[in-house]
Amino acid sequence: MKSRPGWGEVLECLAGGAAAPGPCALATVLRTRGSAPLPCGAQAVLNGASLLAGTIGGGALEAEALRRGARIASGGPAEIFDFALQGSGGQDPNPICGGVVRVLVQPFTEADRLAYRRAWESWLRREPGILETRVLDGHPLRVESRWWSAPDIAACEDPSRAPRLQQALAFSHASSFVAPETGLEDILTVLYMPMAIQPQLLIAGAGHVGQALATHAALLDFDVAVIDDRAEWLAASHFPKGTCLICGEIAGAVKDFPIDSETYIALLTRGHQPDAGALRACIHSPAAYIGMIGSQRKVALMREHFVASGIATNEDFNRVHAPIGLDIGAQTAPEIAVSILAQIIAVQRKVLQSRSGSRLESVLIHSATPRPAPSEQGESVAPRAGQLRDPSGGTR
Repeated sequence: MKSRPGWGEVLECLAGGAAAPGPCALATVLRTRGSAPLPCGAQAVLNGASLLAGTIGGGALEAEALRRGARIASGGPAEIFDFALQGSGGQDPNPICGGVVRVLVQPFTEADRLAYRRAWESWLRREPGILETRVLDGHPLRVESRWWSAPDIAACEDPSRAPRLQQALAFSHASSFVAPETGLEDILTVLYMPMAIQPQLLIAGAGHVGQALATHAALLDFDVAVIDDRAEWLAASHFPKGTCLICGEIAGAVKDFPIDSETYIALLTRGHQPDAGALRACIHSPAAYIGMIGSQRKVALMREHFVASGIATNEDFNRVHAPIGLDIGAQTAPEIAVSILAQIIAVQRKVLQSRSGSRLESVLIHSATPRPAPSEQGESVAPRAGQLRDPSGGTR
């Protein structure tokens, strides 16, 4: 499954505050057909020729969005364009993914900022919800943004919205849904971008592997917390910006940590005793993943002790990934961190799949094709490789 990279960065950028951008445009992938770099819901904040936050896939696709965004950020109306990624390879410079991407580029207004500020506040509070983008027909196109919290969705009585909002909320983060309001002729497309609780990675042990794991995990938008009882190992300079650093007795700190179903735990302390204490503190928690570093002998002895002493059953212990990480022949701390994060991702995808009950890809519920302008009636033709077609008609 492809995800929306840097969505937290996009929300923070657009939410306002001291670092709020000036006049800018927002590019959003409305839908894809065939193979594409990113799914519907991917977003990028554009300011002139600059990319401020996020991405819609890079390359020629993003360059075209930037070109349009410069005009739109300066006061131009919203636009929708289709971009074909169907180059022939070899000397052909056009992208060869094989798909077609539909992108909305809109001026970002103060009304939009209110919706994105609410989304950012929910992101910080680890509360789920849905960001809704409506594209309304007309010349020029009009775009409306709205944030729906879980309570908002539960209270929604609009029959054209409620079922789709409820369905969208049932899907996990990094999945997007495109749905027109059927029966409402002035609505071209509605994009529902669900935001589930942000996954968090709890690392017990601030040693070299823990530091490397925190660095890799931050790149994947995990909220990272690191626990250790050695203050000198918890220097902020050793970890990515935003890492939550907790100094204290390890088992107690793990027990007190707010572990939920979106928490992934890696036990990487300096010895078997603190590992055992930390494991005892979390083995019955609702964590999505628990992994522990150590040899096969260490794991076997700890299992025997936990079962014999009644701390846990064999079934309880079976949920512990130990020795931690996928077997990729890792030797260095960064390599071990990669093996751990690869295992966490594999578990995460299975968890998300079981929750959604369907393929973990952007799901196209239905997407209306924008109607051509009155003077441009005619059959719609898919663009050739690298060719742009505005859905309102014509190629460029």
